[in-house]
Amino acid sequence: MATLKERTQQKNAPAPMTPERFAKLCRRGLARRVGLYLEARTDPNAPVDGLTPLMWAAQYNAHPDVVGVLMKWGARENARDDRGRTALILAASTNGNPKVLSELLVHGARVDYRDVDGKTAFDYAQANPAFAAEDLLLLSSIAASVNEAEERGIQIGAERQKSVGGPADNPRIVPLYKK
Repeated sequence: MATLKERTQQKNAPAPMTPERFAKLCRRGLARRVGLYLEARTDPNAPVDGLTPLMWAAQYNAHPDVVGVLMKWGARENARDDRGRTALILAASTNGNPKVLSELLVHGARVDYRDVDGKTAFDYAQANPAFAAEDLLLLSSIAASVNEAEERGIQIGAERQKSVGGPADNPRIVPLYKK
């Protein structure tokens, strides 16, 4: 039998959210609230207007921990919209917070993916005045590591990035990520 505390928590637990409302929450909300709705079985990958909740968070939410919570609950870091854009490309083009980029990179977002215009996240970050030169160098060095590995026939994914000097062990990204 459930304790009073457990019954109260169950009673106060939120019901799953509609994809539209959840996308709006990811766009503007805090990680704690996003996590509560994910615990209530809200789908972390349900698209709204062609964008996943992770894409909405990466593009508009300045809180990198929202990206982290979505990733923890199974959001696909390299999902693409109808223009070929990933969450990393959207973050680089409009967000302006390098910590959001770092969070995506730590979770295995691919820097070498191109959208339908042939542009990568690095191309968009270069055009975004919010990113400092060191942020651009970081993206560039990760992209170079990925390209070098692929030229050698190494398959890159979240689990493989460490072995080729990817973001998970890059000494420049760890301090940026932890700030």
